[in-house]
Amino acid sequence: MADTTTNDTAQPISLYTWGVKGTADYCETPVQDIPTVNLSNLGLQGYRHKLGNEVAAKVAAKRKTDEGKAMSEDEILAYSRQCRAEMLDKIVNGTLGVRAASGAPRLTGEEAIRHSVTLESLKKLLKKYNLALPTGDDEIAIAGKQMTRAQLIEAEYRRSKADIEAEVTRRKGFDTATDGDLGDLVA
Repeated sequence: MADTTTNDTAQPISLYTWGVKGTADYCETPVQDIPTVNLSNLGLQGYRHKLGNEVAAKVAAKRKTDEGKAMSEDEILAYSRQCRAEMLDKIVNGTLGVRAASGAPRLTGEEAIRHSVTLESLKKLLKKYNLALPTGDDEIAIAGKQMTRAQLIEAEYRRSKADIEAEVTRRKGFDTATDGDLGDLVA
């Protein structure tokens, strides 16, 4: 069975992975090699994380929007309960981890590094002008043009492509086997 750690449809996962494939820190474990008791504990931790941390992060992001800033504490509490109910529904109906058809594809490997470097560059630029990167479909005005987060990221990549690609290449080339380890910090 193929690695289905990210799904477009609800399918069982046969391989647990962590990190960026090809790097020294990458880990992968076939699910059948994990004892059932540990799968149960991982499941409980994931359940608590999804219903706790991820819902709290969604609520925190909502509070930062103009709509969220205008909400009362009771409305925020209701929004939190709605988000938790939606997450629980995904958990019990088998759609957890399934991306909506309109959602952006998940990034892996080099694409993830490129996205991260572009975001860092964009945030640094916006900070100079005391602007924050919008979330979701929110927009900010840049030189008289309303732009979403996705549009800003795309524009920053075009603007700084050479520098971004150089940094991506540098980060891909870091190898803990040859570039030292944390012990070197205190040597």
